[in-house]
Amino acid sequence: MQESDHNDLIKKEKFRKKFFRDVMSWAGTSIVLIAIDLFLSGSITWSRFPVFFYGIFMVMQFFRFINVEYLGGDYREKPKRRHRKSRYKQTPEDAEVEDYSDELLRPEEREYADLKDYRKPGKLWKDEDLV
Repeated sequence: MQESDHNDLIKKEKFRKKFFRDVMSWAGTSIVLIAIDLFLSGSITWSRFPVFFYGIFMVMQFFRFINVEYLGGDYREKPKRRHRKSRYKQTPEDAEVEDYSDELLRPEEREYADLKDYRKPGKLWKDEDLV
């Protein structure tokens, strides 16, 4: 067995352990939340919402686990988004780039503004405002 195969097996085992650790975390958190809700109000009122939404996340993790374990999916692969190919992305051939090289190569033709015309140097405070 090669070293890369051995490393993949170790990483896959870590993925498996992480999934079961997440399931146990969800179950423990759900039990504690439901117990607090039952103790405080006598019925299940608010605790169903965090248990439900955390459960939805766990269902998504379960489908990924099934894909990796039984369908031969890659454990390193993140779920792909549908809009991966952006319609706004341009290739260098499609982009129209303006050529500023002549302006940059001839600095003697540039006009430099005199900043004294725009801002008069002086104090930013009045002497009578000082204590």
